[in-house]
Amino acid sequence: MWTIARSFRIMVILSILIVLIVSSGCIRDFEDESYLSITAMDISAESIRTSYMVINVTTYVENHGGSSGNTSILLKAFNTETDLLEVQRLDEINIIGKEKTISIPLTLELPKKDGYRIIATIFEDDVKKSSGKVTLYNLEELQADVMDIGIEIEEMDFIVREVDGGQVMIQNDIYLTNEGRDTSADYQVLIKAREMDTRLIVDKIWTHTGKIEPETTIIQTVELAVPDQHNYVVEVIVWRNDTIVKRGEDHVQLRPEMIMDEDTHIETKNIETSIFVQEEEDMSRDYYDKATQDEMAMPGFGVLLTMASILSLTIILRRRMK
Repeated sequence: MWTIARSFRIMVILSILIVLIVSSGCIRDFEDESYLSITAMDISAESIRTSYMVINVTTYVENHGGSSGNTSILLKAFNTETDLLEVQRLDEINIIGKEKTISIPLTLELPKKDGYRIIATIFEDDVKKSSGKVTLYNLEELQADVMDIGIEIEEMDFIVREVDGGQVMIQNDIYLTNEGRDTSADYQVLIKAREMDTRLIVDKIWTHTGKIEPETTIIQTVELAVPDQHNYVVEVIVWRNDTIVKRGEDHVQLRPEMIMDEDTHIETKNIETSIFVQEEEDMSRDYYDKATQDEMAMPGFGVLLTMASILSLTIILRRRMK
């Protein structure tokens, strides 16, 4: 009798535990239930550089219920070789309408090496609701964009160095910036002066970019000899082996034109180019540092001389008064 009663109590306790477990599971499932889900992820290469690339990750999110709360998406990229987090990005989506499917395009910048596991996670009111994953492999085998070398022609300056017998010597300063992640290669550069009206080339010269450190701007200087009293387009063309990979241009107008009235009457201005001649000088930072030091030093010596003069005059007056 005692054994039966004991067995009955054990069965009751087990039944209660089973009910509690099942109930707690149902409650958890109900709390975690979400009408938001990631249905697909598309990845495309937006830009491929020598050492890094920019990918576009488009995530498709479906809401198969009522209007959502405030939603957001978190993108993470993990290196497949090390499992280390390489980069992440969090963006707000706000509210997703009832029975709506939206696409969310985001970009990530990644080093072009190994592979990456891209994980997208959707949050609603800061609570995780759904996630999706795509893996990329062998990114180092992707070919870099042929026309993209990471070097940009920022601007050009022109200085008249000499005017002689109708010929003008123009110094052309070309500002080159390396926007890449690595030191650039040394590319050949062709600079041409083209007369605007006839389109004839009047002078050209070859130079090179030199190796430019990342996020650094350098100045390459050349001189072009052109006939006076003409207008020119100065073209800068960067070559990689036998391929043109970058172009830039600017204008030098030694005989500019002005529109005088609404009838488009055009009058040509006569420019005395010789008045713009500048002598060459040391424009380096060391030159400016020395000049600044000299300017700062001169007032100091002047003050000392003045004080010495006043002291000497005081001594002389005291002696005379005695």
